[in-house]
Amino acid sequence: MDFPKSKEEIIQKRNGIEKQLNDVITSLNLNISFNVIREMIYSEQDQSALHEITGKFDNGQDVDELNKIMEIVNEAWNYFPHKVLDGLSPIEKIVEGQQ
Repeated sequence: MDFPKSKEEIIQKRNGIEKQLNDVITSLNLNISFNVIREMIYSEQDQSALHEITGKFDNGQDVDELNKIMEIVNEAWNYFPHKVLDGLSPIEKIVEGQQ
């Protein structure tokens, strides 16, 4: 995995993830918004939150399609801020530790 080297790269990646998730939400006609997903990530208390988020996207599609969606959700989990990480994302914590 290539880690971003700057805050700008992280923000650029977040923008791409947001677009992908919005596309999935629209294509699956889900009754949830990206902002709700982002808030669930921010407010998480443990890994059960990730399971809850992924459940929002499972509407009976085939395994390959669901795997692609789960990759996007996992990227969102890693690139968007978490309250328990003092408002940083897991990727920001990794990059911070490398500097």
